Amino acid sequence: MIRTAKQLADIHLHLYGSIYSMDYLDFLKNRVVDWSFYEAAYQEAYGELPPIREILKKYSLGDPRAQEEFHDLFVFNDKDAGNFQRFQAKYNLFTTGNDWARFSQGGSAFATVVDGVCSFIHKI
Repeated sequence: MIRTAKQLADIHLHLYGSIYSMDYLDFLKNRVVDWSFYEAAYQEAYGELPPIREILKKYSLGDPRAQEEFHDLFVFNDKDAGNFQRFQAKYNLFTTGNDWARFSQGGSAFATVVDGVCSFIHKI
């Protein structure tokens, strides 16, 4: 296959890394999300449930610590390096919150997923 300069980027590798945690937290603040898929993957990878529900509650109440806590949950860091389960768990935070996970299982409309992705593309 000949690659050209106009080839599209692989979205799962590049979109997530371009989204600021604060932008994603703002995106989530008014959404109703079934976190069970993400929580199961996180618990398997880290041995504990993620504090996503608590962080979102704190954020909705105006607690400034919620932003830093969410950042730690959202961003890949040294403790995640070299561990695919941890990578996948963190990526599942993104796919679960914006309906990609539900879409892949037939439970969400494609237009909903596109709207979510486009909102991040416009911010980037």
